[in-house]
Amino acid sequence: MHRRTFLATAATLAVTPFAFANPRPVVWQINESEWYLAPTLEEAIQCSMAMCGQSREDVYSPGYGSEPVSDEELERMPYFYDDYGNPRSGLEVYRELLAEGKTVQPFTACGD
Repeated sequence: MHRRTFLATAATLAVTPFAFANPRPVVWQINESEWYLAPTLEEAIQCSMAMCGQSREDVYSPGYGSEPVSDEELERMPYFYDDYGNPRSGLEVYRELLAEGKTVQPFTACGD
C-alpha cells in the first residue's frame, strides 16, 4: 500500500511544476526612480517596457536590480499613503499585494 502511494506521488511530482519554477514576486528597482513587483528582474523590465512603450535602454539602468529590494529597504520607503494621507511602509504595501495574489505590476515611482 505504501509503495503504491509513493509511486503515485513520485509520478505526480514528475509532471507537476515545483513552486520554485515560478518564484514569489519581489520588488526590483529598475532605475533611479521606478520599482516593480515581479518574480524576476527581467519580468520587471518587460512590464515597464510594456507600460511605458519604451525600449529596454530607456526603462532600465544597468547597476540597478542586481538584488531584490530588501525588507529593510521596503520598510523605509516613504512613497505610500493610506486614503487619509497617513504614511505607510513599502513593506506593508508589498505584503498586501502578495496577499491579493499580485505578481507583475508597478510597485512605486518617485518624481524628480
